[in-house]
Amino acid sequence: MASLQRRSETLQLRLAVVLEERLDELAPTRVPSLANCGDDLVNHAVKHRWVQEMEPRLDLTIFVLVNNAVLFDNQDRYDAALYRELIRPCQGKPLFDPPSDRNIPGNEYWNRVQQSYDGERYANYCVLEYLSARKLPRQRAVYIVFGALLGDTSRLVAPLIDNGLRVLDLSDFMKRRGIVPDRNRLTVSARDGHPSHYANQLATEMLFEEITAHPRYGFAQP
Repeated sequence: MASLQRRSETLQLRLAVVLEERLDELAPTRVPSLANCGDDLVNHAVKHRWVQEMEPRLDLTIFVLVNNAVLFDNQDRYDAALYRELIRPCQGKPLFDPPSDRNIPGNEYWNRVQQSYDGERYANYCVLEYLSARKLPRQRAVYIVFGALLGDTSRLVAPLIDNGLRVLDLSDFMKRRGIVPDRNRLTVSARDGHPSHYANQLATEMLFEEITAHPRYGFAQP
């Protein structure tokens, strides 16, 4: 499982590298990646808080989200106190991914992912709604999802869209480009449902199109 996680993390890093190379042709650009496989949405919010404190004038923050972002992973990975602060406003039991040393069947894991969206039983979905409304950045931020290509993301993106966050859906991008989705090419493997190298290439192209089409990012071409 560790090798699969490293592979997924490498692909996310590749997205940042390629995007930096393409934007750097237009203007000097740095796209550092804080991708760490297994991070949940709260981990992302913790990292963003850190970066914002170090560099308040970020040009753009890019969040790449998949369905399991709502299943809590490891609150001690970065800042346990801040993690607890971010989930505290929500009532209910937080649902966590089992420890990495537990070898659980894939179907049990994905059952947990589905359960994390059950707002009546667990706090996770409330945390998604709270972060979307109060903590995640609206200005100079985009949120990438892979839409129906890798599973139904409608509940994942609903609070983001409702709170005015900019969501880029790869399935919509592929429809506009006339690209026929092929799940075998879009995922790392049959065992690892994370976006593949091909999916990340498409996501990079989608980001480049977004950034160069809107003057607010500073890369729009005449």
